[in-house]
Amino acid sequence: MHEAYSIEKLDNLRERIDSVDERIAELFCERLQICGEIAAYKRMHSMPIESPAREKEIVAARCGEHPDLEWEIAALFRTLFEISKSFQHSKLNLYLVGMPHCGKTRFGRKLSMLLDRPLADTDEMVMQEQDMTIDDIFDKYGEAYFREMEHNELMKVAAMGGLVVSTGGGVLTNPNNIKLIKHSGKVVFLNRKLENLLGANPLNRPLLREGDSTIIRLYNERIGTYMEYADFIIDPDEVNAVEQICKYFVEAIGYNT
Repeated sequence: MHEAYSIEKLDNLRERIDSVDERIAELFCERLQICGEIAAYKRMHSMPIESPAREKEIVAARCGEHPDLEWEIAALFRTLFEISKSFQHSKLNLYLVGMPHCGKTRFGRKLSMLLDRPLADTDEMVMQEQDMTIDDIFDKYGEAYFREMEHNELMKVAAMGGLVVSTGGGVLTNPNNIKLIKHSGKVVFLNRKLENLLGANPLNRPLLREGDSTIIRLYNERIGTYMEYADFIIDPDEVNAVEQICKYFVEAIGYNT
């Protein structure tokens, strides 16, 4: 009778802990969803993802509520924070920047497949939003208007997260874009040699209408900015360049995509 009672009690305790575990899993999923919303807000508003000071406040508060389990509570929340940060980092975008004709669109497609991430092309997004070609936008409204539309589309991809993003050649000429991109992803500069950039097709590249002389001028104007803000620099004509970018990005975000 005593043994039967003990087994019955053990079964009851297991049922109770199963119920607790179920609630923990539901709350954990809810926590990650909220973390994702917080990360999206931070990406859109150029804010750092991590906040060590807030983490310390949370741990101190929770430990204070359970002083008899202070070590265990602190360990639990350290684990929660690490998982949450990994989840948030997984939503960072991979931004491809570089001169026209450097291969951003082509590499974007390949990286999208290899990393199993949706592809966003900011030039295409602007054209779809405006229902106009880039050439027509420049001719009708000017470059300043296009840059404003470009920034709006970057805000969208920053909010979405988890993308491979092919950008326009002049995306880093806008300081607001730089802040947005740097806080919402990793920047890969496709640093193709100048001689391989010459002869670029000017279709939907209105700044290149004057030919190679413009390419040389823009290259000299922009190369310093590309180099300064890139997290990873590679010549797209290099062997296995796509694979090298994949390896860099997976290691950089610390999350197995």
